[in-house]
Amino acid sequence: MKRITALLTGVASSLGATVAGAAFFSGALSAATVTPLEGPPLSAAQLTFANGQVVGGGKALIALADTDWLELGDKSPVKSTSEPRNPAAGPGLGIWLTDGGWLPATALAVGPNDTIRATTPFGPHDLPLTAILGWGTSETAAAADGLDRVVVASGPLDGRVQGLRAGKLLFASSLDPEPLALELTDIQGLRLAQPLKVASGLGLLVVIDGSRPPLRLRATDTGLQLAINSQPIAAAPAALAGLRLRVDGGRRTWLSDVPPATVKEQGAFDVVWPWQRDRNLDGGPLMLAGVRYAKGLTVHSAATLSWSLNQRFVRLRALVGIADAVAPEGDCPVSLTGDGKVLWQRDRLRGGEVPAIVDLDVRGVTTLTLDIALGERFDIGDHVVLADAYLVQIAK
Repeated sequence: MKRITALLTGVASSLGATVAGAAFFSGALSAATVTPLEGPPLSAAQLTFANGQVVGGGKALIALADTDWLELGDKSPVKSTSEPRNPAAGPGLGIWLTDGGWLPATALAVGPNDTIRATTPFGPHDLPLTAILGWGTSETAAAADGLDRVVVASGPLDGRVQGLRAGKLLFASSLDPEPLALELTDIQGLRLAQPLKVASGLGLLVVIDGSRPPLRLRATDTGLQLAINSQPIAAAPAALAGLRLRVDGGRRTWLSDVPPATVKEQGAFDVVWPWQRDRNLDGGPLMLAGVRYAKGLTVHSAATLSWSLNQRFVRLRALVGIADAVAPEGDCPVSLTGDGKVLWQRDRLRGGEVPAIVDLDVRGVTTLTLDIALGERFDIGDHVVLADAYLVQIAK
């Protein structure tokens, strides 16, 4: 992967220097409902963005940093839960991006300047391999020893992607003395051995398919930008109609991004499963009630985690349940306390049940504590998930 990084970084950098490294969705967004982190919903026939503000009807409605959701093409109020809608009929071909997002595609081909051209609902996008973690109709598992992996009709092959040439992907495998020149149509899945580079700062997360990671956009004065692209492609805002745009950053702080002040894990029978950030206990995706979540944490009984909030936040919101990976197993008591006062508790959190919606007032709380005790079956299946868990900072 180092070889293609060196080959393609120059291409991506030269394009990005001209176009700010983004694809543009220009124009106003129609018929939108805006849900603040605090307060009643707002609505406008059209929305734009200017100077960090959400603008509707020619005036600033709310700061983007104070916004929870933007719902497009639907004037009905957004429910105050963390559950994303899934407007897609089901999972299909898509690209996993190095910023953690998933971009649906109907076709892939080799594009100009050593890029992959993806035909997407937002138009064609030419992506350098350095922006791609993989592609396929399902997520390809990572190979061992830092190798890339391609899946063809005969099965998976591990080796090194060496770039693109004459409309084909070059792949060096220990099984062949010469690199294979693979047609993209022959590749059923791809996973490149490169790290995630999750963007920071204020952005928008678009849930296109509830079983896939959200796609990240940036709101600018000229419209929305698809941050992973290296070439501006005009696309009608109507492509986003009916979708919900979640604001990432601003006054929202993901609980999984806050290091716990204390961690006590003991398990049962001397077996301890360390808690995990933004993934399941086995390292797989964070799945709860059939929905994949990009942010959250998983904790196994018995355990106690505490966070120092230092009276900087006003609310804690999350969905709490037993991970899909073990359901219907799991049966344990769970509680959340603030400075020793019980804010929420469940005497028996059980696998297969509908996740609990947690929305707590944490004003003035110095220490937040999650406590998971052993259940009636000791610790069997007690993979407790706090999905989409976030704190709302005090307004400045």
